[in-house]
Amino acid sequence: MNVKARSSQAILLVAVALVAVVSIAAVAVGATTDDSTSSDSSAIAIEPSAESLTDVEVEGIMFMREEEKLAYDVYTTFAGMYGQPIFSNIASAEAQHMSAVLGLIEAYDLDDPVDDSPIGTFADQKLQDLYDDLIEQGSVDLVAALEVGAVIEEVDILDLEKYLGETTNPDIIQVYENLLRGSENHLRAFVSQLESAGIDRSPVLMESEAYGTTLASEMQRGNSSEAGHGEGECDHSGEDQQGHGRGQGGMHGQGQGGMHGQGQGDGMHGQGQHGQSS
Repeated sequence: MNVKARSSQAILLVAVALVAVVSIAAVAVGATTDDSTSSDSSAIAIEPSAESLTDVEVEGIMFMREEEKLAYDVYTTFAGMYGQPIFSNIASAEAQHMSAVLGLIEAYDLDDPVDDSPIGTFADQKLQDLYDDLIEQGSVDLVAALEVGAVIEEVDILDLEKYLGETTNPDIIQVYENLLRGSENHLRAFVSQLESAGIDRSPVLMESEAYGTTLASEMQRGNSSEAGHGEGECDHSGEDQQGHGRGQGGMHGQGQGGMHGQGQGDGMHGQGQHGQSS
């Protein structure tokens, strides 16, 4: 099936994201921003299912595959630009998010819109334009790049919530819920770094209440599953530079992770609820 559908709402969200990064304050970030995050792998192996997908479900899978690539490409570019572990580590997590969505694409015999596309190249022209603009905005300074990261994670959260509300397919739900937890962790990580730079960030796309609830929540673990269709990992690690004190990061030791089958549950040995995590 050759599908290049996309979510009009998601496109609107990423378009609005451009407005956010234009007004970023140019504030220098000190050496305390060398937090490290380890990848959270949502990669899965799915057995083909006879259940057919709706057009909306296909649309969501195809769009999220490229949206996760956008996050990966942006963070990889910023990692090379600024040398900050937060970007390289969250980029590693985004690579696993891409793999998780690829698992759905392969299981349901869809054409991969990403395939072997190099960094910064997208089939969806709107995502291509967005990538170019975000890279330009994030190239101003480190704080600008961190704000771009926060905006990307807001977009991911809202799109995943939208697509979760449009499917009853258990495979898709498991993948999206894991990606959603990862995006929430990433948002907390970027906001923590901005707070370290003295930036009191406000949400750009999310409702204030939902945004505040997300930031106040602890770093989250991968979802458990009784279905055994392969292996996956869901690693999280981080440290809070905000001085909020030590806090339980969750998932110390083995646990179920990913959508189908066994997964590593190690992680988030960070400090405080806003610790860096992927």
